[in-house]
Formats: sequence, structure tokens, C-alpha cells
Amino acid sequence: MPNNQKFHITIGAGAAANESVSQALGHEMQLIKTALLYADEATLCTATAAHANALFSAPNLSTSEKIKLLKILFPLLDQNDKTPWNSWMDIYQQITTSKNLPPNLLVQRNSIQKRVNEAWQLILNVGDDTYGKSNIEKYSRLLRQGKLKIKLLESSPNTIDMIAEIFRGAIEKDSDAKLLRRSSQGMQAAEEYLAELQKTLNDPATYPLFDDHSGALINTSIQLGKVKLSQMQMNRTKHIGLAADLLQRLPLFDNASIDEILDIQKELKKPLIKFRAALIQYSQEMNSASWTEDFPLEADSLFRSKIEPVIQEIEDSTKSNKFLIALQEGVTERPALPSTTSLFGMALTQFQNLPGFVLPAVSGLAVGTGLVFADAHKRYRQKSRDIESNQLFFYYKARVRLRM
Repeated sequence: MPNNQKFHITIGAGAAANESVSQALGHEMQLIKTALLYADEATLCTATAAHANALFSAPNLSTSEKIKLLKILFPLLDQNDKTPWNSWMDIYQQITTSKNLPPNLLVQRNSIQKRVNEAWQLILNVGDDTYGKSNIEKYSRLLRQGKLKIKLLESSPNTIDMIAEIFRGAIEKDSDAKLLRRSSQGMQAAEEYLAELQKTLNDPATYPLFDDHSGALINTSIQLGKVKLSQMQMNRTKHIGLAADLLQRLPLFDNASIDEILDIQKELKKPLIKFRAALIQYSQEMNSASWTEDFPLEADSLFRSKIEPVIQEIEDSTKSNKFLIALQEGVTERPALPSTTSLFGMALTQFQNLPGFVLPAVSGLAVGTGLVFADAHKRYRQKSRDIESNQLFFYYKARVRLRM
């Protein structure tokens, strides 16, 4: 990966047969938070990508696309609906292809658009209730910001058909787990998904973050001889596997909002570069592949023996690095000077009443005290720089931020 290229992670999130779309979205969001705390950008490659893309695309459809879908969906939502969707479609298409519309047709077009948007909002409300409005909004915002991309499998249904399927299930109270199995668990989709995981492993421009299901697919393929990985490819998977293990140990990580995650990443961008370098070194000490049963055990051992003690040292150093402590040390090392409290008390209350011949002496004491302040500040800043230069400072600071 070139030096000027952004650090990129590809998330491989498989879908269990008994997992609903809403559950899959929640699972994927935890992986996205992990990826975007550690990387600059992420791509989501998932068996449910078509569902996710449908949910995110639904609010932004054209009026013609909405009419096409409402013709299918709205009668399911309102069995007494008498809206002539077919004729509306014909009328609207004629209106939109005509130029210089007369006033009566402009009024008719606007009336159709208003009715269509109102009906479509009712459909979206059902989707929000079924799949979680907050999940949909989080994904949509990340897509708009360019932080996240979604990789669709070639076998995925087109967006319009997928929207029709997923919202029909929501309206009919159908099990969205059933939808998930029907659309995403076919043999063709599974093989295509595995091929995408292999592409990720072979791509030097991205790092792989695979969940347990995806890791198991790769592990099985390796055992069957279908996939072969070089030592460098294995190292990259261990690197990101260790990063995910550590970041998911952060306090309240599961409850952190995506906005909090992005703010922390932005604030700690420089320390993050050093943290990545440290994890590359640590992960090279690990023997287990990230998808094996021993990997979490090895990661835990490394955390407790190498990382946790350093984080404790940073925390202790930070607590002891207070300006007043440095100032007190400076005063103690200069016993000839009065304490800062007595000096400033004298300066504030008695300066105007001092005889003229005493003023030069007071001025000399003020200069000495100024030197103490300057020396204390210098010590404080140097110790702060030493703390912040530690390769694990990012991890320490992220823990502090998430506890706030």
C-alpha cells in the first residue's frame, strides 16, 4: 500500500442461517465501528449487502421508481387502496418526458408527486419499524460521508427488486430471517462471497477484517486446498484480528455511537499511526491465524503480558504529570526562594507600601519565581511529549474518551 494511500479495511460479514436482516445489520455495525476506529475508510462485503443497499437506497428513489414499487407494495399495506397506480405511472411518464408543460399538467404532476411521496413515506415507516431506523440512518450517513462503501455481489437482485422483496416481507410481517436465507444463502451467492473474501486477502490496498462466519469459510477452504495464503497474507490477517480484539475490549465500545468513534479517530490520528506500527510488531509474535480457536486465547495472553502493563504505566505517568506537582518540585529545589503563595500574597497586598530601597530585591525574587514557573512548565511539557510518544498512547486515550 503506497505511503500516501489511506488505510483501508474490507469487512467480511457472513450471515448465519437463523440470523434476521435486522440482527445482521446490528452485527455489521459493530464491525464497521471497529474498522473506522482503526482505519480511514472501510468497505462492507456481506451476504446481506443487497438488503442493506436496498434499505439505504429506498429514500432516494425517483418518483417513477416509487410508483413502480407502490403499485406492488401499497395494496399490501392498505387493502382498501383504490389508487390507480398503473394509470398514474403512464401519466407521470408522459408528463416527465414532455417539455414546456401547460399549467394544468404541472398541477397534475405536482399532485401525483405529493401523493406518491406521502404513500412512500408510509412504506419507509414500516421498514424503519422492522429493521431499525437508527441502523438505517447510521449506514446512510457513513455512505454519504464516503467513510463506508458496500460491495454488492454480482448475483444480488437489482435494487428495485430487492426493495420490493424486503419491504413486502416487512409489510406482511414475514420472517426477515426467511428473506435472508432465500436471497443470500444460495450456493451461487455463497461461492461468490467466498471469492470476494479471497480477493480481499490478495489485495495489497486493503486489510481484511473477517467475522467468525467468514473466517470459518476461509479456514475450511484452506484445509480443502482451495485457498493458499503466503506468510505475509497471514500476517496481515493477524494484524487486523489483533486490532479488532483490542478495540472491542475498550470500555463501552458496544454502546459507543458511530459519531463518537469517528471523533476519536479524527482527534487521535497521529497517535493512531504509531499504534498501528506497534500492532504490526505484536501480531508478528502470534502463531495462530485470526480465524482459529486459539487466536482469542493468544490475543488475550498478549494483551495481559505486553499491552495492559504499558497502558497502566501511561495512566500512572499521566496522573503524576501535573503542572502544580512540577511547580512544587521546582520550588523545593530552590529553598532560597519564598513559596509562590507567600510571594504573590506579598506582591498583591504590600507592594505599594514597600520602601524604595526594597523594590529591587522584590524584583529579583519575582524573576527567580518566574524561572521556577518556566522550568516547571518545561518539565510538564517534556513529560507530556514522552507520554504521547508511546506507541500505545492511542489505545490509552481511546479508553479515556469512551469512559467519559
